[in-house]
Amino acid sequence: MTTKSALEFFSTVAVLAVAFTVLMDMRAQNKPSGETSTLELPSEPVSIKGVPRLGSEASQVAIIEYSDFECAFCKRFFSETFPLIKKRFVDSGVVLMAFRHYPNGSGHPDAVRYAESAVCASEQGRFWQMHDALFTAPSGAEDAELEKTALGVGIDPKPFLDCLRTGRLSVIGSDRGSGEDLKIRGTPTFLVGRFRRETQDVKVMRIVPGAMPISSFETAIQRVLR
Repeated sequence: MTTKSALEFFSTVAVLAVAFTVLMDMRAQNKPSGETSTLELPSEPVSIKGVPRLGSEASQVAIIEYSDFECAFCKRFFSETFPLIKKRFVDSGVVLMAFRHYPNGSGHPDAVRYAESAVCASEQGRFWQMHDALFTAPSGAEDAELEKTALGVGIDPKPFLDCLRTGRLSVIGSDRGSGEDLKIRGTPTFLVGRFRRETQDVKVMRIVPGAMPISSFETAIQRVLR
């Protein structure tokens, strides 16, 4: 092999190696959707007592979202599919949305702090406003940055900061424990089922894995309403 041929060979190998690495990174980012698709339906109803929710308590269907404010696929769902679900099903009284925190603390360094800030916002009745701000354009995860985000959605800063300094890891841990019991491996994951108002729980009938299009949720909702 000539020197020129050898250089061309090793250059080709290097390009292929880079391409393979990029492909593996993309597959790793999309891993939650693939893994959660094998989840089994829970045999017992899933409680949503004390969980932030959006919509009418008279709704027949509930969607429980397990999510992470730093997750790229969760942000995609928020920007592309969530507005359609809200307009078509939540605002019309068909669906009740419930949110549970499932931060990836190792892969997303600010996810737990963002989750805590959302819990603190919830204590002032502003969870969904903070939820939207964190998915759209958070100022950052330091206390002063979270205070700026909170002020932007009408949250009283003093009790908010007191809450952050005290911490709300117990709430995050409870949500994460719920997801682990269900063997949820990635975010976002959605449990779709019949909402039982009297017991504040959901009989799960469908699982939607990942940032799926609105058609996937329409199919799941229709299945529950049959």
